[in-house]
Amino acid sequence: MATYTITIDERTTRGKYIMTVLAALGLIKKKNDPDVERQREKEAFLYTSKINAAKMMNEA
Repeated sequence: MATYTITIDERTTRGKYIMTVLAALGLIKKKNDPDVERQREKEAFLYTSKINAAKMMNEA
């Protein structure tokens, strides 16, 4: 699986059409999508957990 970032001018006719097609195919995840936000929160939690665990191991 891959993640791609593209820039589309949604104000143009072609841009609107491309966005419509991508949305219909289920290929778009908007930044304010709850699933995306949950994933970011999970990743942040795991990252801080690893940092905290490493600090505790160094102190022991």
